[in-house]
Amino acid sequence: MTATTTQLAKIPTLLLGGYRLLFPLAALWAILSLALWIAMLSGTLTPSSAFEFQDWHSHEMLFGFVAAVVGGFVLTAVPNWTNRPPLQGLPLLTLAVLWLAGRLAVFWSQAIGIYLAGVIDFSFLLAIGVYTARQVIISGNKRNAPIAGLILLLAIANLLTHFEAAGQSIATGLGLRMGFGMVTLLLALIGGRITPNFTANWLKARGAKVSFGAVTKVDVIGLISVALFVVLWIILDRNAVVGAAALFASAMTATRLSRWRGWLTSAEPLLFILHIGYGWLALSLAFMGISMLVESVPISVGLHSLTAGAMTTMILVVMSRAILGHSGLPLKADRIIVLMIVCQQLAVIGRLITAFQGSLGFLLYLSAFLWCLAFVLFLTRFLPVVLTPKKA
Repeated sequence: MTATTTQLAKIPTLLLGGYRLLFPLAALWAILSLALWIAMLSGTLTPSSAFEFQDWHSHEMLFGFVAAVVGGFVLTAVPNWTNRPPLQGLPLLTLAVLWLAGRLAVFWSQAIGIYLAGVIDFSFLLAIGVYTARQVIISGNKRNAPIAGLILLLAIANLLTHFEAAGQSIATGLGLRMGFGMVTLLLALIGGRITPNFTANWLKARGAKVSFGAVTKVDVIGLISVALFVVLWIILDRNAVVGAAALFASAMTATRLSRWRGWLTSAEPLLFILHIGYGWLALSLAFMGISMLVESVPISVGLHSLTAGAMTTMILVVMSRAILGHSGLPLKADRIIVLMIVCQQLAVIGRLITAFQGSLGFLLYLSAFLWCLAFVLFLTRFLPVVLTPKKA
C-alpha cells in the first residue's frame, strides 16, 4: 500500500471529494430552506434575520443552495481541468463549515449583526473563487479562468445583498440581480459546454454522424448576448432596452440548443434532461424580456423559470451525473432518478402558474412539496453512493 493510499484510507468517505459532501448539503438545504420559507409565508415562523422573508428566500436559494452546488461542482471539476490533486479532508470540511456558518449567520443576522453575518456568509464563495483561480493559474488552464472570475463576482454579489439589508445606499435588488446574473452566465457557459459534448459523445457511440461539437460563431454570439443582457440587467434593472436584450439572448440560446439535436437523446433521460434544462434557460430569458415589455407579465415568471426551471434542472442532472461518474457507476437514469426529474419539472410548472396568477394558494404548496420531494429522492438515491468508498 502506497503512502497516498494510506493517507486516503484515513480520510472519512464524505471528505474524499467536493461532490460527496457539498452536493448532499445543497440538497438538504433545498428542502429545509423551502420548508422554512413556507413557514414564514404562513406566519408560523418569524426568523431573527435582517432580510425580509421574501428576500431571505431568494438569498438562500441563490447564495445557500446554488452556492453549495457551485462549490461541489468546481471542487470536483478543477482536478480534471488542471490535473492537480482534489481538495480533501480537513480543507474540504473547513469549506463546508464556512457554508453552514453562513446559513446560520443569515438566519440570525439581526441578532448577531448584519455586517458580521455578511462577512461570515461572504467567506465561502470567496474561498471557492480564490481556490479555483489559484488552481487554474498554477496549471495554466486559461480556458476555465472565466469560471473563477464569475464565482468571485458571485461572492461580491452576496456581499452587496448584506449591505442592502443593512440600509446602505445601494440600488434596490442590485446584489440579487448580480447574483442571478452570474449564475445565468455560469449556466450559459458550462451548460453550453457539457450539453453538446455529452450529446456528441453519446451519439457517436451509437454510430450517428455528429455535425456539432466545435465552438462556432453562433456559440460565441450566444454567450455574448447572454452576457450583454446580464450586464444591462444589473446596471439598468428593468426597461425596454434590457427587455429587448433578453429576447435576443433567448433567441440565440434557443438557436444554440437546436443545433445539438437533443430530441435524439430521449432514450437516455440523464442526457435528454440537460437539453430540457438549457431550454428552460432560453425560456426564462424570453419571459424576462416579455415582462419588461408587457406589464401584464410579472417578472417573477422569468425569475422562477430561471431559478426553479433552468438552474434547478441543470443542477439536479449535473449532480447526478457527477456522483455516478466519479463513483464508477453507469450514467443511467433508474426509476428513482426519473421520478426525481418528473417531480422537479412539475414543481416548476406549478410555480409558474402561481406566478402568472399571483396566487399563493394550494398550487404553491403543491409545487413546494414536489420540489422538496425531488430532493428527497435525490438524497435517497445518492446519499448511499457518496457514503460508499469508490472501488479500485
